[in-house]
Order: sequence, then structure tokens, then C-alpha cells
Amino acid sequence: MFKKLRIKLTLINLGIIMAILLVVFTFVYFSMRATFTRQVTNIRKVIESGTEFKPYDEAFESKGMSQVDGTQKVLGGALIVIEADENGLIEDDKTYNNILTTEDKEILYELVKNNDKDMKYVQLGEKYFISFFVITETTKYYFVEATQEREIIASIIRELAFIFLGAIFLVLIGNLIMTKKAIEPIKKAWEKQKQFVGDASHELRTPISAIKTNMEIVSEDNNKTVGEHRKWVDNINQETNRMSSLVNKLLFLSRKDSEDNTIIYEVINLADEIDIILKEFEVKFNNKKIEIESSLMNTFIKGDKTDIHQLVSSIIDNALKYTENGTVKIRLYEDSNYSVLEISDTGIGISEEEKHKVFERFYRVDRARSSAKKGYGLGLSIVKSIVEEYKGKIELNTKLNEGSTFIIKIPTMEHKEK
Repeated sequence: MFKKLRIKLTLINLGIIMAILLVVFTFVYFSMRATFTRQVTNIRKVIESGTEFKPYDEAFESKGMSQVDGTQKVLGGALIVIEADENGLIEDDKTYNNILTTEDKEILYELVKNNDKDMKYVQLGEKYFISFFVITETTKYYFVEATQEREIIASIIRELAFIFLGAIFLVLIGNLIMTKKAIEPIKKAWEKQKQFVGDASHELRTPISAIKTNMEIVSEDNNKTVGEHRKWVDNINQETNRMSSLVNKLLFLSRKDSEDNTIIYEVINLADEIDIILKEFEVKFNNKKIEIESSLMNTFIKGDKTDIHQLVSSIIDNALKYTENGTVKIRLYEDSNYSVLEISDTGIGISEEEKHKVFERFYRVDRARSSAKKGYGLGLSIVKSIVEEYKGKIELNTKLNEGSTFIIKIPTMEHKEK
């Protein structure tokens, strides 16, 4: 799949580059031809203006023309004149035409005598000419030698062809390298998505199986009352709650991943929100005999209360889940335009190898030990997604069997408005 995508991207990029180069090279080629044709047109206009054509004509010299060996020179080639009337070619003994034999003149005349175009390319042996005619009492056919210009254009075309092939080769190599790098994050995202779907399916399968099993037990004996089936009904209710919790977390993450996700900002006093959350967890802490120490400074941010509640409760729930008969410390203060929340516990801690994996979805530290905790490994990934959305920072200081400290920094309201 990714190999085909890489090839497809390479071919698309290669096609675009080839098209651009072809347009540029075509423009260069036709620009050169147009420049040469324009120069010949200027010569024609000088002639048509009535200027008498002579070997030492000052009008032509003023146009950048020169004479060599009695032949008028233009553009790097000779300007040759052949005169004809209704009876055919008129022999001319002008010295500046002596570079052509009578036979050559007749060949050129035959090539152009029926020409009704303004200009025409003709070839005589290895020489090329652009011809045009001017009709007065007789018809004069002018031939501007273009051999040198054609050779220059041909040479440039060859060079452009080599440049084109070289550029295509370099672009091909560069694209193969760049597409490989470009596809890497896509490939990783794809692998994560596959793992996410697989893990979600696995996690959902457990409560569904438990619900199905308990329902089968209840349905096997229709004679018992609901009260007599209380154990199985409670199991069903418990697993339904677990599944509901998982689905809600998956939907929350999905919403955060969505490009359409928008935050409805409001001013939030973090100290007040954390105090509300602590009261919600008070019974659970008392049941586990875990001591809570809190120091909350009034600090304000702009955000969504649902996000903040999810963020703080996920970390506190994590501390509660992995701490036995210990202490959880919560501290809130401001530092360098950030609201800083520190939540420390004296729980099982995290090894250095696993420290950077805990924010991955469905990852649980030491699954053998944490399986009994009924967690899904989604809480900390939710925390990370919220912190990133708020342009904040998150740090984890931990040591195995000694506890963990999560440090979350969120821009304060004043900082966010700057």
C-alpha cells in the first residue's frame, strides 16, 4: 500500500516537474526563433521603406550590418538578393552576390518563386536561409543566411535536452528520498490507527462478552425473580458502565482528533475547578485511605470547562488507581505566564523504559499488574491531547516503586491574549 503510494507521489511530482521544464524550454526555443525572425522583419522593413540596397548602404550599417568581401553581412550570415521578373531570373553582376553561383541562385529561385508567405525557411546544401520578397518593377527575393543561428538553436536544444534529462534524474532521486520521508509519518499514523482500532475492539469485546454471559445465565432460568438474579444484573450493569466509559473516552479522543474541533473559550479559575473535582473524588480517596494534600493558587486561563475537568480528573484518577495507602499531593501556581499544575503520588511509579509510552493510547504500565485496575490506557492520552490543544506542556517525573509527578503547564489568560 505505502509502496504504491510512494510510487504514485513520485510519478505525480515527476510529471509536474517535467511539464514545468518542457514549458520553460519550449518558451526559450520559441523566444530565440522569434528574436531571429523579428530581426529579419526589421531588415525587411528597411528594404520596403525604399532604401536603395548598396554594398556600402549607410542605412544598413546603422542597423548593425556590415560588409565583408563585397557581401552584405547581417545577424552573422550573408544577405543575398535574387531579382526576377515575369520572364524569370534576372542575371545580376553585383559583386556582393558572387558568393552564390548561377546554379545556386536558380535553385533558390525555384524554391521561393511561388511563395505567398511573408517568410520562408529554405535549405541549400548545408546552408539555411530565411527568405522574403519585395515587389516593385521587378521582384526581389532576399535571403538572410540563418545557418549559424540554426546551429546555435540546435546546440541550445541539445544542451536543454541534457539539462532536461539530468534534471529529471535528480528530481527522481530527490523525490524517492523525499517521498520516503514524507510517507513515514503517514505510515506511523496508519499503524497507530490500526493499533487503536485493534485495541478498541479488544477492550470492547471484554465487557460485551461479560454482558452476554450474564444475560445467558439470566435467560436460562425464567422462574427466578429479578431480585434472585441480582448478582448477574449487577454484573451486567457494571460491564455496561465500563463499556459506556470506554465509548465516551473514544468519542472524546475522536473529537479532539477532528479538524472541526473548536474550543468554546471562557474564563476559568483553575483553583475552583480543581476544588470541585477533588470533592468528587473525596469518597474514593477515603475508601482507599489515601491522604490528599492540596495547595491551590487562584490562576486564570481561557478554555473549556469540560476539557479542564477531563484533564485534571484523568490525572487524579490515575494517581488514585496506582496508589495504595499513600499520599497524593496537588499543587497549583503560576510561573512565567503559565498556570502550573503538579500532581504527585506515592504509587507504583513507572520505569524509565515505559516513561515515554504512557501517553500512547491503550498503553498500560505493566499490564499484568494494572489489569486488575480496570483501566483502558486512555486517560493519559486524553490528557496529552488536551494539553497540546491548549498550547501547553506536560512533563513526567517518575521512579519505579517510588511514585510519579505530572507537571502540566497551560498558558494563563493574560499570556493567551498577547
